[in-house]
Amino acid sequence: RKRTPDAKTCGLCRKKTVLSGFMAVGRYEDKTLKEMVHYLKYNFLESLKIPLGQLAFEFIKRNQLDSVFEKAVLVPVPLTRQRQTRRGFNQSELIAFEIAECFNAAVLRNNLIKRIKFEKPQADIADWHKRKNNVEDCFETRNGEMISELARGNYKFILVDDVSTSGATLEACAKTLKSAGAKEIWALVIARG
Repeated sequence: RKRTPDAKTCGLCRKKTVLSGFMAVGRYEDKTLKEMVHYLKYNFLESLKIPLGQLAFEFIKRNQLDSVFEKAVLVPVPLTRQRQTRRGFNQSELIAFEIAECFNAAVLRNNLIKRIKFEKPQADIADWHKRKNNVEDCFETRNGEMISELARGNYKFILVDDVSTSGATLEACAKTLKSAGAKEIWALVIARG
């Protein structure tokens, strides 16, 4: 779908999502970007967080989206404890910290939402409806008071993930934040499939 110039969710799509806006640094079809994400996640090359964070920063600057990061907190999409233990890190968290450093923003890692169940990896599911069902009820609020307090202070919540194909995981996380009182929820991904 087409991107709006300010990355805000268009009026037509607002009826289908709780996200205020969606930012994708690049396309997953980009061979270099795909390999970087793959090597970060599956070959455990944590150092790739730096160029991926830099790409995100350059995308934000180039598209004049700096204002989205004013009075914002970054919320990495959480992994299950088992997956994070096996991998040794959460790739979304690593990327979020790189971006936050550029904008002097806070990263609230595992403080706001928690992944409570894990079914099948989204990458293994082709059908959009099955992807949506796969992440339904996978997340819960971890600190509803903090979410409410930040929302009352007019903070934006920016979900950060490495890849989004159907948007189902981001939507599930956004609904969890919204149910706890978050008003303005954005998503930033490195690659959109």
